[in-house]
Amino acid sequence: MQPQRTNVPPPPPPVAPSSNCALLTPAALRAAFRLTKGYRLAPWKSPYLRWRIETWSGIEADSITPRQFIEFVWAHRRDFMRYLRWAAAKSHI
Repeated sequence: MQPQRTNVPPPPPPVAPSSNCALLTPAALRAAFRLTKGYRLAPWKSPYLRWRIETWSGIEADSITPRQFIEFVWAHRRDFMRYLRWAAAKSHI
């Protein structure tokens, strides 16, 4: 007598985080804290972050609203996390 077969596929193998995975490392968190100095409760007012968004997306820096800022960061969160990791590595934190 043969065992019954089920149509349930095996679970996928676990995936290790890659270098382009959006992980917020402690160094990246420190970089974000440093980059928002003076604007931590309202990062969309930060001239530096506004300039970075303007150069990346073309949105006029003076017209960035809190909603646009949050939507931009969410839509480009992987790139933003990669930038924070890069900034942390360059500043040798």
